[in-house]
Amino acid sequence: MRGRLSMESKMMPLISVIVPIYNIKEYLSKSIDSIINQTYKNIEIILVDDGSTDGSSEICDEYAEMDGRIRVIHKENGGVTSARKAGLLKATGIYVTYVDGDDWMERNAYSVMVEKGANLGVDIVQACGIAEYPGGGQCSLDSAFKQGIYAGKRLETEILSNLISVKEFYQNNIIISLEGLLLKRQTFFKEQMEIGDNIRFGEDMVYIWRCMMKCNSIAVIQDRLFHYNKHPG
Repeated sequence: MRGRLSMESKMMPLISVIVPIYNIKEYLSKSIDSIINQTYKNIEIILVDDGSTDGSSEICDEYAEMDGRIRVIHKENGGVTSARKAGLLKATGIYVTYVDGDDWMERNAYSVMVEKGANLGVDIVQACGIAEYPGGGQCSLDSAFKQGIYAGKRLETEILSNLISVKEFYQNNIIISLEGLLLKRQTFFKEQMEIGDNIRFGEDMVYIWRCMMKCNSIAVIQDRLFHYNKHPG
């Protein structure tokens, strides 16, 4: 029934941070550093090396030796969806989130997301972010929905009925980026695992919309907590 919030692991829920990695050596250290230096410490970090050939694999192993919260998965190249699945199979957190290995997080990202959402037991926490362009240009990635907790009738009428915006081509009301999301791992495990590995474009949108349609509660946060790196590669 929509509207019922769980209070499980209210104070310090374990967050599984899954990082799919493929040939992004130039950006990888900045991404991992932004995760291990979070003010929120109750995290496990799963680095999924998806068959890298540029030295990214060695960087993953070096970080695992430095921080006991890090686990590394080395696998044959199968694409980002395949990498996310491999990480999810090893995750143990109450919540799971994904950070592409060329993106990075604000230092207080998970502290804010727990304080304003996860501590209330919501199914999904969504924060805003910033798109970073070559040369230093930036663009805000903001939600069209007001900050707050959405459950029950409010979730149905204000969020779920307005997921797709028709104002402009390819403009969504909900942010289509996994970096700014905390998802209850067990609740949405199936939604990730059923996405085909062959989907290489729009896989974030497929996953996010499936989770949104299944959830009972969402916390929308207007803080810009992640950085989406729009580099040429």
